[in-house]
Amino acid sequence: MRHLHILLLCFQECSGQGKLDVGSTTVVMAMYLACIKRSYWLSALLGSLAIIFWQTNIVWVAFVAC
Repeated sequence: MRHLHILLLCFQECSGQGKLDVGSTTVVMAMYLACIKRSYWLSALLGSLAIIFWQTNIVWVAFVAC
């Protein structure tokens, strides 16, 4: 849970500055971490958020889902 907290802090710091690529990467990594921790509902929620950032993130969501 600590790793997810650190990733979300990074997302919060970067999202306010208009750096969508950093925010997008942070959300994708948090999605992957949540999946590894077997928190699938959180992983799905973060995957949806990642797709909202960049539509091409659907590729990473598909990789994590497999």
